[in-house]
Amino acid sequence: VVIHDVGDTNYQLTNGIFYKSITKPTPVLQSVDAAIALFPIIGNRTRASFTIEYRGVTTASAETDHYRRGHLGLELNFSDILFTRVGMNGRYWTAGFEFALERIQFQAATYGEEIGTAEAPRQDRRMVIKFAFRF
Repeated sequence: VVIHDVGDTNYQLTNGIFYKSITKPTPVLQSVDAAIALFPIIGNRTRASFTIEYRGVTTASAETDHYRRGHLGLELNFSDILFTRVGMNGRYWTAGFEFALERIQFQAATYGEEIGTAEAPRQDRRMVIKFAFRF
């Protein structure tokens, strides 16, 4: 469980010479995210990770589209060399893999990011590639 802006965050920018003409920003209300993760060992050289998360638990009753706040993921680890990943980011699928040796690492992933509204959802598909030389 993660609590953001505990007790709400209020801004007091009305004091001093330069802040008298500034409009006071709207307070940021407290929010709570909740998640659970499982890490089963499948075999001698195979492990898994499963995670499910829901953001904004305290304001969930006002949400019309609960898929926007949910996230889940599954990772399979084969001998700490090959990792495969699948999941959901909001209502959009995600996938990726990693190949890691002692000195090099290569990762590739794709995920969908919500750029629309609840009434008119719209996806922005993003792709990420990483290569690292480790020493």
